[in-house]
Amino acid sequence: MGEGSASAYPRTFLIRQVLGTIEGKVTRDRAVMAVLEGRSIHVRKYTVQLASTLAELWADEAGRLMRVYMPVQDVEPLSSEWYRLRARLQ
Repeated sequence: MGEGSASAYPRTFLIRQVLGTIEGKVTRDRAVMAVLEGRSIHVRKYTVQLASTLAELWADEAGRLMRVYMPVQDVEPLSSEWYRLRARLQ
């Protein structure tokens, strides 16, 4: 698949609290350019689907987590870096 395409991968996730597993899917989306503190960086979106729970994760090229968003709960804890980047990312 090309850089602009999303790739979905089935995964089994371990749930430590119940010592069990759940089937899910991780989708790797396209990388996009963003500006953080005056420099251009690539960030990539990953979507994790576990049963009825959906989470969106954004990471930079080094794999550092930049954003976590849970659309159903409308929860988005922000790092200080992401807060500055958020307004410039489309």
